[in-house]
Amino acid sequence: MNRLFLLADLLIKKGVKFRTVLEIGSLSLPFVFAYIAPLAMMVAGVMTFGKLSQDNELTALKVCGVNPLKLILPTLLVTILFSCLMVSFNGFLLPESEHKLRNLLLDLARKKPAVKIREGVFMDEFGEWTIYIGSLQEKGGKISDIFLFRKGGESPLFITAKKGLLKTAPNEEYLSLHLFAGEVHELVERDKYRKLKFAEHIVNLPIENELMRREREYRSLSEMNFLHLLATCQRLSEEKSAILAQIRELEKERGLDPIKIRIEEEKNRLRYKMREIERYQGELHKRLSLAFSCIFFFLFGSFLGIVLKRGSLGFAFLATLIYFAIYYILLIVGEKAVAEGNLPSYLALHFPNLILIPVILEFAHRVLFDRSLFLNLWPKKRDADKGL
Repeated sequence: MNRLFLLADLLIKKGVKFRTVLEIGSLSLPFVFAYIAPLAMMVAGVMTFGKLSQDNELTALKVCGVNPLKLILPTLLVTILFSCLMVSFNGFLLPESEHKLRNLLLDLARKKPAVKIREGVFMDEFGEWTIYIGSLQEKGGKISDIFLFRKGGESPLFITAKKGLLKTAPNEEYLSLHLFAGEVHELVERDKYRKLKFAEHIVNLPIENELMRREREYRSLSEMNFLHLLATCQRLSEEKSAILAQIRELEKERGLDPIKIRIEEEKNRLRYKMREIERYQGELHKRLSLAFSCIFFFLFGSFLGIVLKRGSLGFAFLATLIYFAIYYILLIVGEKAVAEGNLPSYLALHFPNLILIPVILEFAHRVLFDRSLFLNLWPKKRDADKGL
């Protein structure tokens, strides 16, 4: 949804060309697909096997001696193959599209600074000018509480204004700030200072006329593929080992106060490195968790539809959206736990899938053997206790 709001904002409010917005939308599709794929697998499972159960076709097959597992296994094999493809998709195609999208948005911000303008933030993307705008009305371009500082030029210049208008020249060669009721502060010479009050003042900020494409070498966490993540984890692990060796060396001379301080510093560095390793490993496990969730979502949806004997499209979408909301919340909680160092990344980010295992086993046992797996354990336990 955030991507849709971004596209609408660029097209309607910022005046970006439709072709560029379409390119941004196409580069956003891999991110959307990575989250949509598990939902699609669960909807397919609920509708396919839920409909068979609803129409009593599975009951007829059981009477004929056909095990329902024979129907599920072929589709399960296809789902496993699809999940393997999603591992490659999430590991390589997704980060590459995120990298190209980030490059395009940065290039767009250079050509159209209005895209980059934000309220309540000092912005230095305008050459020698640093700009602060207290509030901005997107529709009319009205701005208020404006501060401008020019670092270059013959002398430093500081401009303030209570209100103004933000406009782009017809030829898009510069961004024009029409300022009202403000002051200009200028240091003319080392011992001379000039202050001017104005009713209206215009400041033109030159901008690039063409959308120039630039390639950045730097990649954020979401832009790294599996090879980048593994290489970074390997480098950080080597640095961690070096710090541990340094601590062991310092422990031999622990009696001296400067050495104690140095040991604490090294331990702080070690904790930071461990957090960094968990952060990169967390991104790796998050993408793997999303890929393998296709298998868990499909099995859960298939057995859910059979047990409840519901296979309509509405029920499939409702059940999928409810569980995916739970899954996504658990995924966010897992990311936070990894960032705070409370849980290892492999456990925190695969937990949303792992909690489905007992549910899937319970539903599968009901479908295959017409009785509960876990609920039947309680009476047996009570009978054993009575026998004692």
